[in-house]
Amino acid sequence: LHGVAPVEFDALLSVLCPECVVSSDYNELELTREQWVSVLKLSTLYTFPSVRALAIRRLHPLLIQAPLERLIIAREYVVDEWVDDACRQLVEREQPLDEKEAARIALSDVVRIYMAREA
Repeated sequence: LHGVAPVEFDALLSVLCPECVVSSDYNELELTREQWVSVLKLSTLYTFPSVRALAIRRLHPLLIQAPLERLIIAREYVVDEWVDDACRQLVEREQPLDEKEAARIALSDVVRIYMAREA
């Protein structure tokens, strides 16, 4: 598949066919954060809503302490329910966004975060 790495497709197949991997119980399915991001990417690309919802559910706790990554993933894969909380965490953390972090997110998010920090 063009634009899809084998490791990404393997992660998607792990969710679509879990009995081929270890278990048919999605709650027991253990993937890394990177694998769940691949599942989110491909389930969004190929419009698998139930797999997408599962990926979002399983990724959230893996990203709770990484608000910048959560914001980036939320914007890239349209996970709107993560945006406000990720921005709030970035506003409330002790250190402001540095130049490298700011370069990784949309200018509108940078402005939103800095305006809230200054308020």
